[in-house]
Amino acid sequence: MNGPQAKRLPVLREAHGVQWEDPFAWLRADNWQDCVDDPEQLPVDIKAYLAAENDWYNSSMSDTLALQKTLLQEMKGRIESNDVSLPDTEGAWSYLERYRDDDEHPSYWRMPRISDEDYASQVIRCD
Repeated sequence: MNGPQAKRLPVLREAHGVQWEDPFAWLRADNWQDCVDDPEQLPVDIKAYLAAENDWYNSSMSDTLALQKTLLQEMKGRIESNDVSLPDTEGAWSYLERYRDDDEHPSYWRMPRISDEDYASQVIRCD
């Protein structure tokens, strides 16, 4: 079974002297930043299309729910709940990835460059 097909409403775009046609521009709400915090602000047509895609996905993947849960638990089991990466340094800054308390995604940290000796104390201090 095929999923829903988004309608094509061509919009001509231009940037840096290059023009192109974007047939799916209508899927980006003008107020998209507000919609991140409050999806109810999405325009009705975008909300309806996204709901149709989500419904199609859920019905298509329903027979894999047990496997999805198993894989998620296995991946979580390989990541410590408060894991921190080694710092990557560039110029005057050090960059870290950090997982906290069962977060699904890491947070990214930037701090003044630290030496190897100060690494542990700096990571603790950035809490």
